[in-house]
Amino acid sequence: GLAANLISLYFLHRSSKDNLNVRSAYLHVLTDSLGSVGAMISGAVIALTGYREIDPAITVILSLLMCWSSWTLIREAVAILLERSPSHLRMEEIESSLAGLSGVKEVHDLHFWTLSSGSISLSAHLVAIGAETGELLHQAIHLLEEKFAITHTTIQVEPANSEISEHCISCD
Repeated sequence: GLAANLISLYFLHRSSKDNLNVRSAYLHVLTDSLGSVGAMISGAVIALTGYREIDPAITVILSLLMCWSSWTLIREAVAILLERSPSHLRMEEIESSLAGLSGVKEVHDLHFWTLSSGSISLSAHLVAIGAETGELLHQAIHLLEEKFAITHTTIQVEPANSEISEHCISCD
């Protein structure tokens, strides 16, 4: 069983950083592997010394490890279900990066959230001055993908002198 678990760990390890489901499977196989090692250690200690208390001690340690690893998975899953903003991204940094694009007068109604493990969504309005809308949109999408790994975007580009942009600016 331990050999099969170690082979599984080898194949799951690479993808476990990017996907919550794979990470869950990886941690399950890891704790199962540690359980096998713990049983072997416990069996050896009992056979050599007769010290039977080693078995429940190892079990408690492994149980605490399982609880800790499960808690991190539950926290991340709840954040996804609540569509919480990813903690590694800062609103101010994204906003200033978009505002720094040539032709952007203002950024407003900026929102970003986690869609699934490794997938972030963003919506924003860009108020444009003297920029070609298609090119500005292309630059914004490229910036978000390259700098922040945000791949699912909805961006509305508004001319600076339009009723929409004037209304939204005055709403802030």
